[in-house]
Amino acid sequence: MDNEQKPRNGFTVSELENKVKKYGVEICLCTVFVLTAIFTLVWGGAMILWSILLCMILGIIGALFPKHVKKILYTGMELACKEKVSSIATAIVAILLSIFLPLVIFALVGLIAGKSIALHICNCSGSCDTK
Repeated sequence: MDNEQKPRNGFTVSELENKVKKYGVEICLCTVFVLTAIFTLVWGGAMILWSILLCMILGIIGALFPKHVKKILYTGMELACKEKVSSIATAIVAILLSIFLPLVIFALVGLIAGKSIALHICNCSGSCDTK
C-alpha cells in the first residue's frame, strides 16, 4: 500500500505557479471584468448609463477607424507587456480602474469590439486592406 499512489486533493505550489504563468492574462481579464460588472452596479444609475453610452460611442469609433485603433492598441500592449514590472503595474491599474471607474473599462471594451468586428468583416468579405 505504501508503494501505491494515493489520490491527492488540490495543487502543489509549483503547479499553481505554472498555471498562473500560463493563464495570467486570462485570470487578470476575468478579474477585471467581474469587478467592472459588480462595481458598475454598486455605483448605480449614472454609472450604468455612462458605461453603456461610452461603450457604444467608442464601439462606433473603433468600427470607423479600425486600422488606427489596432495600431494604437498594439503599441499600448507592447509597452504594457515589455517587462514583468510593467505587466504587473498594468494589471494593478486595470483592477483599480474596474473598481473606481468601471466606465473606462466599458469604453475600452467597446473600442476593441468595434475594431474587431470591422476588421473581421473586412477579412471575411476581402473588401478592405487592413495592413
